[in-house]
Amino acid sequence: VDNSIDARLPKQTENIQVTLDFVRRTISVFDDGAGMGPEDLKNGLTIAMGTKQKGKLGKFGLGMKSACSALGKTFTITTSRDDSDLDYVACYDEYKWLNDSTRNWTNFQIDDRKKTRSWHGTLIEISKLNVPLYPNQTAMFKRDFGIRYGTYLRHGQISLYINTTECRPIEPEIQKDSRINLEMRLGKNSFKGWIGLLARRSIKGDYGVHLYKNYRLIKAYDKFGIRTHPEVAKIIGEVHLDHVPINYQKTDFIRDSLEYKEAEQAFGSHPDVRLTMRNSTGKSLSTQPILSVLEYDKDKPVQAKLKTRMSRPNSRLLLNQADTFNMDGKPNHTVIFKDLDETKLYEIEENLTGHTIKINRKSPVFDIIGNPMFLIGMIKLEAKLALADLKRYKQFLHDRNAAWNQFVKDCAGSREYVFKKPVRAVPLPSYSLVHELVEMHDFLAEKFEFDFQFTALSTLAPFLQHAYNKMIYTIKTLKYTGQQLYDLLLNYRPSEFTIILNPKTGDIEKALEYSEKIKFIVIREHHTVSKKTWAAPAHAWIDLVSEMRRSKYHIGADEIDIILENLLNADLVDMKKLENMCRHKNVLSYIQKYLGDKI
Repeated sequence: VDNSIDARLPKQTENIQVTLDFVRRTISVFDDGAGMGPEDLKNGLTIAMGTKQKGKLGKFGLGMKSACSALGKTFTITTSRDDSDLDYVACYDEYKWLNDSTRNWTNFQIDDRKKTRSWHGTLIEISKLNVPLYPNQTAMFKRDFGIRYGTYLRHGQISLYINTTECRPIEPEIQKDSRINLEMRLGKNSFKGWIGLLARRSIKGDYGVHLYKNYRLIKAYDKFGIRTHPEVAKIIGEVHLDHVPINYQKTDFIRDSLEYKEAEQAFGSHPDVRLTMRNSTGKSLSTQPILSVLEYDKDKPVQAKLKTRMSRPNSRLLLNQADTFNMDGKPNHTVIFKDLDETKLYEIEENLTGHTIKINRKSPVFDIIGNPMFLIGMIKLEAKLALADLKRYKQFLHDRNAAWNQFVKDCAGSREYVFKKPVRAVPLPSYSLVHELVEMHDFLAEKFEFDFQFTALSTLAPFLQHAYNKMIYTIKTLKYTGQQLYDLLLNYRPSEFTIILNPKTGDIEKALEYSEKIKFIVIREHHTVSKKTWAAPAHAWIDLVSEMRRSKYHIGADEIDIILENLLNADLVDMKKLENMCRHKNVLSYIQKYLGDKI
């Protein structure tokens, strides 16, 4: 079926007929696709002679020959192209093949016959089956094909029948308004998909992410980037990994490949995916959906209390989830979220059917208000007042935005921490950020809105005794903000650095082995991060030892000891303070071997 789909003609629905003959015990597959000429057929039956182009399902040239011989001891392939007056036929008989030493896959005999009818496509007939055949398989294949080829069926690219039963795309029943479309960039590669919540929790394990390559389902209900646990048994979605390699059987992705690991990591750490997983467990960041929050001014009582304060990452995450909605259920008053001029909290524009209220997600007012839902609720009330007098609403908007700007200035005077720029580490003699990271640091200080800190070799590389052909720098950032930092760094000199977000065991080693780049940035998310944008010497050294503990780092234990000696000789580290830090971080027992008699 994969090869049939690859052979479909452009702008035409291809008809595929799978016939299971339970009396004669045969399997046949027919399609009215492009068909093959003699060379295409010969190549299709020649081991390791794959002629598929990038983007085709039967990429490796193994599907037709290996599948047919696995299903039965004899098979016949008949094919023809629309512009040919000949049919081309290839026959295989396992008994004859094994008992004739002159036969091999490189000299497969192709017969040509005069066409007796006008047609194009391919017919494969398999007999003397190696597999059982029974009527219940029709229903089983119908469901399997409905999932596996659902994308093609859904878009009308193919029509697929098993005997007289039509296969239809199987659509999961999804919880209303839970589906979120996703698109992620990984250097030169990118992938798309969506994630949502099932209407009912699956008790059979039928939850997870459908993984596609070139619109063909490779793995159904995979726990891609999510954990296997009943708490998340409502997660459903699909991801199209067209750039990730798959195995020869086309049954799974090569999970040890760097492309797969990067994609899984990016997906699992994406804020939308994290929020959906949290919603699946019932531990939502918000106590109420946005529309429920905005109905607090109506007669009916609010069903739950809103959190008046929440952490800045959670506040931003919740704000980023806010989507277009109609104010008070009126389709002519639409609220959308845009990036506007910093001086505007919101604006109102006329459209063909009414008015659009544009809320500025990046307004500094959102940094002051603890829960963004409160501010959105206030904007809604102000918009209602503005639209109540259409002759004066523009002046009203001007006055309200001016008032909000004054509010920002007043808060900045009394709460300087709200708007304070990242704080560089206090300059120390012979200690600073590695020279090649200075421009990156300044770029992040300007573009990245959350706390971050360069640590480990980001500051300690000058203290290395030996030269290394690959360097791994570490950046700490807050929980739920790593993906945003990752995206920023991908746009900053993408050809120079390999970026790794929250690596798991073995990921760094794989990156060192397979990546052609020599510079790596490891991003690790933490619950808290210092305001200083690069770590002090003692902190950086402890973080470097921790990196070694997490993975088989590319520098040895002796080098760690030498770095500490150099820091001590330069009076950059106090041993007593270092010991206290290790005790506070609960790593003293592991680091003790490096401290030794230095204490």
